[in-house]
Amino acid sequence: MPQSVAATIRMEPSSGTLCRTGDSLEHTIDYRAVSVAVRELAAKGERRLIEQLAEDIGDCILASFLVARVHVEICKFILPDTASVSVTLTKSANDPPA
Repeated sequence: MPQSVAATIRMEPSSGTLCRTGDSLEHTIDYRAVSVAVRELAAKGERRLIEQLAEDIGDCILASFLVARVHVEICKFILPDTASVSVTLTKSANDPPA
C-alpha cells in the first residue's frame, strides 16, 4: 500500500561540476532532472523499507549525475503521536557497490 514519504537530498558536486567556467547550467547539477529521476524511481516497484528507498535513490543519483557524495533522508509519516520517522544515509561515488 502506498505511503506518504518525504525525501531530503543533499548532493556534493564532483570537482567537474563546479562553476569554474562561468555561470553555466551545463557545468553543474540539473536539480530538476534529479527531482524527476527520484520521483520516477520512487514510483517504480514496491519497497517495504524506507532504508531500501534511500539506498536506491543514492545509487540512482551517483550513477546518473556528476555527484561525488549524496546524503539522503527519507521521512515516513506513519506512527500516531509522532511527526515522522526517518532514515539518513550517505553514499560516495567511490564506495563499493552494495
